[in-house]
Amino acid sequence: MPPHPSPHIGWIGVGKMVVNTLVGATAPILGEAMLLGTRGGLTAAQMLEVLTQSAVASPRIGYKRGAIEAGDFSPAFTLQEMVKDFALISDAGRQAGVAMFVANPILQHFLRASGVWLADSSP
Repeated sequence: MPPHPSPHIGWIGVGKMVVNTLVGATAPILGEAMLLGTRGGLTAAQMLEVLTQSAVASPRIGYKRGAIEAGDFSPAFTLQEMVKDFALISDAGRQAGVAMFVANPILQHFLRASGVWLADSSP
């Protein structure tokens, strides 16, 4: 087994961060993809039919399918919780020497969306 990832985060915590990274990244990219499809003339039902049967099919998208088709975008997780989790994910990556080239911009996206912006960051 590799060395412990962090003095503050156990193996279960790291596993939770792995899952939360993927769950948290799904929402914004799915939203952008769906908007692109909508602007191209596709319906949510058409896109989700393809997405749930394609190489990118995931239980997460399937789970949200009915709500998305119904136009119900109620959050299951608050933006503040996403900011907290992605800040922890970013910090864990830094501690492990992982650059987090995708997760860090997602954190910035969530920070902008929540109105919280780091003073030393450029918009």
